[in-house]
Amino acid sequence: MKMNGLHAVMVPFPVQGTINPLINLAHLLSSRGVFITFVNTEWSHKCMAKAAHNDDELSTSTFKFLTIPDGLPPDHGRLSNSAEYATAVQNLGPVLEYHLLRSLSDETPPYTCIITETFMSCTYEVANKMGLPRVIFWTMCAASSIAQCNANLLLSNGHIPVKVEESKRADKVITCLPGNLPPLLPTDRIHQTFYFSTVSVSPNFKVREIMCWSTRSMSWRLPTR
Repeated sequence: MKMNGLHAVMVPFPVQGTINPLINLAHLLSSRGVFITFVNTEWSHKCMAKAAHNDDELSTSTFKFLTIPDGLPPDHGRLSNSAEYATAVQNLGPVLEYHLLRSLSDETPPYTCIITETFMSCTYEVANKMGLPRVIFWTMCAASSIAQCNANLLLSNGHIPVKVEESKRADKVITCLPGNLPPLLPTDRIHQTFYFSTVSVSPNFKVREIMCWSTRSMSWRLPTR
């Protein structure tokens, strides 16, 4: 593959549902001559390695992985303690910048941009310090987008936080969301649950956001190329 001199750094939020869409985009860009550095935490990369059938699924001559620590102990539940995990991930900026600078070599083009998943706000300062343009890639479906933009509406109507024992009751059907959405149950979100967290995005402001996490153990699967 002839390289075109471009080098994109891909930074997903380190869970399967956001990694796989960025993996697909990364391979698409790589097939068009863009060198890819795909950033994983050590934990998420270990999960991906277990799911891979062979090493070629994880890297090529124009696609490399960069693994960084997430600052949590190896035995931390992460998805079972998602509030702590989200907080740790949002504080990865200095670690990410350090490892990106350390991994540069004469064998790869210089970094030209950072493509990051929506919730990885820690990439904002990294991109500014490194003088790189930052592209936001939304990995979730339209229904999820509408739900998150209307968090206060869901909260005021009693739909969040979700109570598992009530999640399939007919009177808990979600019909208050705008747009052309059919009536939804919390279980329509692939057995996910909502919780609120206040995540510091920069020293200047904070974002109040809904985070969605799987409530059951799932096997990691890599997207098919």
